[in-house]
Amino acid sequence: MKPQLYELERVEATWRPIENADYAVLREDHYDRLLTRPSAVYCGGKLEVVYLPSGIFPEAELADLSDALDGLYFSFNPQNHGRHQSKRRGLGNRGLASSFRSFGWVGRQPLRHDFCHTAKMAEEHPLLHDRLCSLGRLASNAYRHYAHDVWQGHHDEVQSTMQPNHLVSGVYTGGVVNKDTALGGHLDAGNVRNTWNSQLTLKRGIEGGYLALPELGIGLEVADGSFALFGAQNVWHGVTPVRHMRSDAVRYSVVWYSAARLAKCLSPEDELLRIQRIKTEREWKRAGLV
Repeated sequence: MKPQLYELERVEATWRPIENADYAVLREDHYDRLLTRPSAVYCGGKLEVVYLPSGIFPEAELADLSDALDGLYFSFNPQNHGRHQSKRRGLGNRGLASSFRSFGWVGRQPLRHDFCHTAKMAEEHPLLHDRLCSLGRLASNAYRHYAHDVWQGHHDEVQSTMQPNHLVSGVYTGGVVNKDTALGGHLDAGNVRNTWNSQLTLKRGIEGGYLALPELGIGLEVADGSFALFGAQNVWHGVTPVRHMRSDAVRYSVVWYSAARLAKCLSPEDELLRIQRIKTEREWKRAGLV
């Protein structure tokens, strides 16, 4: 699949340093301009953001995806952002309630899963998981077109450091689906350095829920079916309050990224041998045999 291509309006922004603690919970008055048209945001001559309100993903595919996500169970975490807190610098105790599901590959988590593995969604909802990975390849193609220089650096880095089977969505290792989450201001500290995220947003019956980037003085409308690209590790960002206007209202954001910790992963076969060896050594130690 190839993305539909658009002429982008050039938007000039001025970088304005912020006190992150003052922007931990983002509001609509934290930016000067809300972008609703196909746009490329430049700051000091450098491309920082690409926003497309529609057209990257087939409409029929998005309708089916929205229906599938409606049937997906999301764990609700009212305290900060649970597993994401360690990856998102700046939330601290100011994080907002979140509900999310991961897809693609997950790196080692020594206290939980000390081996590289696919997200639980791959086992519980394999068709949906494959669909999200497939759409990520389309997102990666759009990334390549609209921000080619950044994409090229991203591509070269993951090709040289990642196992090929971990790149399930072009240059991306996977991602996360957020549901009705007004994310507090943060940086995505778990990403491969100097790479960009891609984001698809699906909304119905929603007001607000804009993507705010206060350092650039802009917000993105993130309309239903929209696509956004930016360096989430380097640009402070979050979601403004989400207002539900009807009983079936919902806001999903699908974010694709490359997780830095996957650079430490071995091939699936070697990863299995590694964890078997580690578990065997642990049992030997418990039994006093070593």
